[in-house]
Amino acid sequence: MLPTFRAPGPLVVLVSAAVFGCAGATDLARAHEPIQTDSLHYQLVFDGVGYHVRIPYVFTNQTGGTVYIENCRGAFYLHLERKGSDEGHAAWAAAIPKCLSGPIVIDKDMSFTDTLDVWGAPPGGNWYPQFDRTDPSGTYRIVWDGTSIPRSARLSNWFALAK
Repeated sequence: MLPTFRAPGPLVVLVSAAVFGCAGATDLARAHEPIQTDSLHYQLVFDGVGYHVRIPYVFTNQTGGTVYIENCRGAFYLHLERKGSDEGHAAWAAAIPKCLSGPIVIDKDMSFTDTLDVWGAPPGGNWYPQFDRTDPSGTYRIVWDGTSIPRSARLSNWFALAK
C-alpha cells in the first residue's frame, strides 16, 4: 500500500514560519507537484568526505497518459535543483551508469514510491558526485530526468536541506 501524504497542518506552517521566516514558510508549503517528499525538512549528515541524506518520495502520474522512465538496471536520472539557481541547473546529480534497460512504466493516475539516496562531496575535489557549492544547506526540489513528459510533470515540492 502506498503512503498517503497530507498537507501540513497549521502547527507545521507555524513552525516553518518561526524557523525560516515568512518567505521560507511559503516556499516550503505543500503544493500539488507530482513528486511529493515525505518531509519538508531533511538533515544532511557529513561523513568526513561528503554529505548524505535519504529523501523518500512518491511520484503520481498526473499526465493523463502512461509515463516511461529511462533507466540503467533500475537506476534512473534525478537531480536536485536549488531555489534561486537557474531553472534546470543541477545543484546535485546522481552518478548513474550509462546503459539502457527496459523503461519503468507508470500508468495514468498511478504512483511510484522510492527513496532518493543523496551523497555529495563539496566541489573541487576528486569525489563524485558533488554538490555545486561548499555548504549544501538550502531549499531544493527533485527534478526527474530521463523522460519526455513536460518539466512541470516531473518536479517535486520544495524542501530544506540543513547541515
